[in-house]
Amino acid sequence: DIESVAQDELNAADQEKMIGIAILSFISLVTLVFYFFVKNALSVIRVFAKEVMEKVRELDAEKMKTEKAFHDFLPTTVVRDLKKKKILAENFSCVTIFFGDIIGFNELTSDCTANELIEFMNLFYATLDTRISKFKVYNVHTMADEFMVVSGMPNKIGDRHVSEIASMALDLLAGSVVFQIPHRPNSRLNIRMGVHSGPACGVVAGSKIPNYCVMSDTANIARVMEKMGEGMRIHISATSKELLDKVGGFRCEYRGVLDIGRGQIETFWLIGPDKEPESDIACHDNLEKHLSMND
Repeated sequence: DIESVAQDELNAADQEKMIGIAILSFISLVTLVFYFFVKNALSVIRVFAKEVMEKVRELDAEKMKTEKAFHDFLPTTVVRDLKKKKILAENFSCVTIFFGDIIGFNELTSDCTANELIEFMNLFYATLDTRISKFKVYNVHTMADEFMVVSGMPNKIGDRHVSEIASMALDLLAGSVVFQIPHRPNSRLNIRMGVHSGPACGVVAGSKIPNYCVMSDTANIARVMEKMGEGMRIHISATSKELLDKVGGFRCEYRGVLDIGRGQIETFWLIGPDKEPESDIACHDNLEKHLSMND
């Protein structure tokens, strides 16, 4: 009896041992499976996080491109107003508007190839942008051979808008003398310029590609001043001339009274600054030589 009891106890102990080993093996197996599951899950999470960060960087890059596009199409102050959802139209009591036009543009480009035309226009626009960027002005638009620039809007700078446009026009005039036309190295640009000052309204038009537009009779008169001007000369209205006299620092020459279709106005030629540095005198001499060659 004692032997059978002892045997029963040993059998029970062996069973408990086997059960313990089975439970331990099961727990080890579950732990191992859970470990590999967690490891794979962490790998997936790391890959997903990497993809998310890449998408965020791409989104930031696209956002920067959008911001740059807005700044290319619109003035910085207008972009800020757009973000703040402010009114996109503003009246300005007095601004100065400039129109420029390449005389004989069709003749200059009539016999050039597509690549030559692209090279010429890219060089011209790049030169125009570089020179304009030196002044407190805004390039409203450039269409083929015509370009429009305004000062005093959307950034108000007092009466300096007229002197900024005058300085810019003189700089463009000097630059036109030395500009090399790639497909016609022996030809020179012949630019006609017109300037007028007066009230204007700035409006942001368009939704997909917004543009800053200048709505005013001042722009119409500035365009007429350009059309009634002469090559390589800056034609300004009496209003702009009076503002230049107020600001000081520029010389003008009386041209005469012209009928602009809505009445007669006095007009002037902008000659140059009151006191020219030696470099400007050299440019002025080159300009006089260029004008005499055109005549």
